[in-house]
Amino acid sequence: MITYRAMSALDIPVVVSLERAIFKVDPWSVAQFKEEIAAVGKTRHYLVAESDKEIVAYAGACVIAKGEVGDIHTLAVIPEFRGQGIGRHLLSELITWIEGEGAPAVMLEMRTGNLEAEPLYRSFGFEFIRTRKSYYAPGVDAVVMRKDFTVSA
Repeated sequence: MITYRAMSALDIPVVVSLERAIFKVDPWSVAQFKEEIAAVGKTRHYLVAESDKEIVAYAGACVIAKGEVGDIHTLAVIPEFRGQGIGRHLLSELITWIEGEGAPAVMLEMRTGNLEAEPLYRSFGFEFIRTRKSYYAPGVDAVVMRKDFTVSA
């Protein structure tokens, strides 16, 4: 059974280990995760998914201020747990949080050619904006995607 909870500073060593295994090019550092977790409850929202108390996925987002566009910073599921709806659940939670923070839209960057993530993002209404050349590393481009929230008058 998969359970979900807020990420804490105690999770950082495990998450960094998963990050290095999943993202061989340009993984986040311990310092980057510490900085993100330090802002949880203010401008950041980070979650983990667990199976038998082992972290199998994590995700995080940012909204700097009400009225600013939100940003999905990271979303990763270890390969053995992909295709089970974990990424969908985490993405849904982040989008709900971002919209609740008053953001008019949400953006994300995805490695070009990520054939598992792109259909997920599109199913949530994200649309292609542009490509950022060498965003992750030389020769490793990013696709920038955006989802606008409907504003009720």
